[in-house]
Amino acid sequence: LLESARLVSDEQIVLFVSTEAIAGDDVGENTEEEISSLIPSLSWKKNYSVLQTQAATKEDLQIDLYNHKPHILILSGKVGKQGLEFFLPEGGKTEIPAQYLTTYFEYHVEYLSLVLLLTENSQRLAQTISRLGIFTIGMAPDVPTETIHTFAQKFFLFLHLTQNIKKAFMEVTRALST
Repeated sequence: LLESARLVSDEQIVLFVSTEAIAGDDVGENTEEEISSLIPSLSWKKNYSVLQTQAATKEDLQIDLYNHKPHILILSGKVGKQGLEFFLPEGGKTEIPAQYLTTYFEYHVEYLSLVLLLTENSQRLAQTISRLGIFTIGMAPDVPTETIHTFAQKFFLFLHLTQNIKKAFMEVTRALST
């Protein structure tokens, strides 16, 4: 984790990128409810714009970062041995190594304040991304999906209340450890 955290401004663009399809949904449809369940404090507020891409390719991520210039990026998917798995445009999946994936974020550090990796075993990927000066949160191996969702819900509630990423992180870790 990065020790310094920028204050959250009044208007936030939140980009939720899932590298997997949500079971039972058509790709790109009906995911607002799932996203809202993860980040309810954001979806209820007028000063947040929550955008999403599901079953994302690495190109989708690059285009979304460039077009939307998010303040907060939430990545959900499967972490492999080297990095994050993405869909291939022609079908199938590929793993993008952490070092290569980090190059996607280099050009966005001026506005990207937070990268939240909502997937188990994403700590190493978080450490690599945080070297760019972006506050990055990853999850330990074997963290149940329910725990990850609880963490996200509480984190965004504290983020809304404190308007500070580091304070929100400290508050949610304190709340979950008791």
